[in-house]
Amino acid sequence: MKEDRNKLVTENMGLVVSTARKYQGQGLELDDLVSEGTIGMIKAADKYDPERGGFAAFVLPEIKKSIEAAIEQQAGLYRVPRKEATPTEKRRSMPLSYDAPLGGRENINLLSLIINKDATDPDNHTIFQTSMNIIRNTLDILDKREREVITCYYGIRREKLTLREIAAQMCIKRERARQIRNKAERKIKKALKGIL
Repeated sequence: MKEDRNKLVTENMGLVVSTARKYQGQGLELDDLVSEGTIGMIKAADKYDPERGGFAAFVLPEIKKSIEAAIEQQAGLYRVPRKEATPTEKRRSMPLSYDAPLGGRENINLLSLIINKDATDPDNHTIFQTSMNIIRNTLDILDKREREVITCYYGIRREKLTLREIAAQMCIKRERARQIRNKAERKIKKALKGIL
C-alpha cells in the first residue's frame, strides 16, 4: 500500500510543480511551493481510493490548499473582522520612530537609550534597563528561527551578519531569511505599539 502511494506521488510530481508555478511571486520561492504542494499530495494520497476517480483530480485541491496555507502563513495574513478602531487603537497604530520623544521627555528617545548605555545618570540607567527588558521581552514573542535571524541580522549579543551569511548558517535560501526577518520585524513592531 505504501509502495503504491509512493509510486503515485512520484509519478505525479509534475502536477505539483505545474500547480506551484501558478503561485510564484506571492512570497515563497518555487522550491518552497513545491515542497508544500508535495506535502499536500502525500496527505491526500493516504486517503485516495482508486474507485472514486483519478488520482490527479483527487489530490489537486489538497495541493492547492497546502500551498495557499503556506503563502498565507508566510505573509502573516489573518483575516479578522474588525469594528471601527477606538481612539486608543488609532493612536497605537500610528508609526513609531526611534527618535520620537519617550514619555514626554524631549531629550530622551529609544535610539539615545540604546546608544547611551553607559550613562551615569540614575534616571537614564533605569530607563536603559527598562528598554533592554522591553527588547528582551519582545524577542521572547518570536519563534526560535525568527529570534535567530533577528539577533544575527542586528548583532544583538553577537556579531552582525548579512542575510546571505544568515541563510548559509541556517541552511536556507537568502530570500527565505529575508522573509523570516520581515515577519519577525512585523511581530516586534506590533508588540512595541502596545508597550510604547
